[in-house]
Amino acid sequence: MDILLALLLVGSAVFKPSYAFAFVPAYGLLYALQVRFRFKALVRLAVPLLPVVLLIIGQVLWSLAHQEVMLDGGESHIVFALRAGWHTFVPEFTVGHILGSFVSSFALPALAYLICPHWLRRPSHHLALLSVAFGMVIFMFVYETGIRATHGNLVWQVVAANHILHWLILVEIFFWKTTTRVHYWQRAALLGFVGVSVVCAFVHMARLARIGA
Repeated sequence: MDILLALLLVGSAVFKPSYAFAFVPAYGLLYALQVRFRFKALVRLAVPLLPVVLLIIGQVLWSLAHQEVMLDGGESHIVFALRAGWHTFVPEFTVGHILGSFVSSFALPALAYLICPHWLRRPSHHLALLSVAFGMVIFMFVYETGIRATHGNLVWQVVAANHILHWLILVEIFFWKTTTRVHYWQRAALLGFVGVSVVCAFVHMARLARIGA
């Protein structure tokens, strides 16, 4: 399983390296807490993480050595500041806008965990939630300057982690073997909420397409 996870991580890092910024620390922390720093377990931890870390380092070194491939030949720097992503990507958003976005993005997980709190005891959910948390921390504290300021390298990991969390919850909902009438209606409520979310997403995308965003 560690070898399979290593292959999946390398594959995802090849297509979107920034996702590793959320997944690697989340997986590392979860694994360290699970194994309690036993040497053999930490060696197993290195199997999935080391190839991804080396890949990211290699890409950074290659980019630094080939500045000609950068757009307009400009430079990009990493800056640390509170609310970094907020100011870079949605500077016109007020606190109310941000809270509204949080509600729309995390309402389904919140409702799912309220109805099925036992899902929170599973390592897969720990990993997904930690990935979202690390992604949000990076989004709020780190941003790029220069020509890549709005490229999204430090933002897409939030989107990817959030999608994985939602897919994980959808799998749980669809494979939930309801045994009581209460469970049946709880599952129906979750599926109904999923349907509303999908419709709202299509409406939002249609609005963006209409205004040319």
